[in-house]
Amino acid sequence: MKDKIFVAIAAGFVLALMIAAPLTYFLAWAGALEHENVGNIIMPAKTYEPGRFLAAQRNALEEAKAGLSDIYTNYIPGYNSIVSIFGTAKINLNRPVYSLYSDAINKNRPPQTPAPASAPIEDVLNVPEVSNVPDISDAPKATDAPETGGDAPAPMQPDGAPANLQIAGYSANFLKSGIYSIEVEFEDKTKTGFITLIDERPENEIKRCVKSQAAELNRLAGANAGVNFYVYICSRFQDSEFFNLYVPDAPSLKPLADEFFSLLDPRIKYGKLKIDTLEDNIQKLFLTDHHWNAYGAYEGYCDIIEMMAKDTPLVGPPKPPGEYHLVEDAVFYGSSARTYNYTRFADTFYFYDYKLPGHEIETTQDYSGFEARMKKYLSGDFSKSRNTDHYVDFYPYTSYTKYPENKTGCVVLMLTDSYNRGMSELLGSNFDELYVFDYRFMHLVGGYNEFIESHGVTDVLLMQYSMIGIFDYFGSGTSTLQLLTTD
Repeated sequence: MKDKIFVAIAAGFVLALMIAAPLTYFLAWAGALEHENVGNIIMPAKTYEPGRFLAAQRNALEEAKAGLSDIYTNYIPGYNSIVSIFGTAKINLNRPVYSLYSDAINKNRPPQTPAPASAPIEDVLNVPEVSNVPDISDAPKATDAPETGGDAPAPMQPDGAPANLQIAGYSANFLKSGIYSIEVEFEDKTKTGFITLIDERPENEIKRCVKSQAAELNRLAGANAGVNFYVYICSRFQDSEFFNLYVPDAPSLKPLADEFFSLLDPRIKYGKLKIDTLEDNIQKLFLTDHHWNAYGAYEGYCDIIEMMAKDTPLVGPPKPPGEYHLVEDAVFYGSSARTYNYTRFADTFYFYDYKLPGHEIETTQDYSGFEARMKKYLSGDFSKSRNTDHYVDFYPYTSYTKYPENKTGCVVLMLTDSYNRGMSELLGSNFDELYVFDYRFMHLVGGYNEFIESHGVTDVLLMQYSMIGIFDYFGSGTSTLQLLTTD
């Protein structure tokens, strides 16, 4: 009898979870429920290339399976709380061992002078005809929150310091395999830090991915000589020359990144986000997330427009950054912090109002427009949960933009990743039309040349995170480009 009662209770519990998970998903999708997201990204296990037997139907099935996995992972009631509790307990349990390892790393650090500080931001950007680019020289300290609504001041992080201050000390802290935190103290005793991901694969495996990715891009660039082809890489800290000065037991990937660029067809113009120093990372990337913050996205936008304007002057110059808005209540723990339950640092969330002209925009999620999103955040009408991903909630996943007043003659196909969220609506403002395909939806492009011809594409831009675009760390960057048929 007791066994039957136990089985009945267990079956009832499982049945309740099976019903509760999709119900929670539906209510969150409808906006009737605020649901915390711990940061898991569920991808299809396989992607079938066009031309294979029932490729479209099999891809649809794989996407449906991934959707079910998402629902029964991220939307089970209590899942996020349980993950957070056990993750925190695991960190606390391992802290003594990890601290010993971190101490050993810092003691064995080469006796070198830290890399030189970044140049002032206005020099880095070198934006033509833009007079109000943020100037870091008079940046306020984090404790003196800048007023909102004015010309864009320097981007600041919590407990940060103006970049013209010298670094007094820094340390690397091992959190777990593949992830470290870098803690920094400036000469005025202010402190900050950030989480950084480490590619720990064998060098020969990384090099194989570098060569494969370059070959795929060369294939695409060579398939249609009638379009301009550009590559822009969103760099990270391990790509910098001085990386192993800060983390001695992990190599800099700059030599392999340089090899990647050297392998590209001469027709391909390329650039990358400048992340060479601690200051670069603090200013341009989220402390707790691998994505760029509003300032990093703006610098990337300027880099891309300057690069493309050399071939097509009508696309430039870059738009000025407009008005700066700091959302004080939007304390942000990014995907790295949420995934690893590490809350030593937090990001404050800020954005720029670029005052973009009227335009059409299509997104992969409900999006009522930038003005409505800005009003929502400035009024405080947003989730203040610790697990809220403000980068995802504020910026849309754009799939298409059209600026009817533009007469540049440029129609751009952008092959990208989640970095496009923070700047694709802005980037599109320099072109007539912009088609955006995240690597997760690359198979929807279909025939590369057919898409270019049918949509009047004049320029192709690959803009991706270096771990995807160069190093294929997640096993998706190269494989998805292969889905673009050129026969």
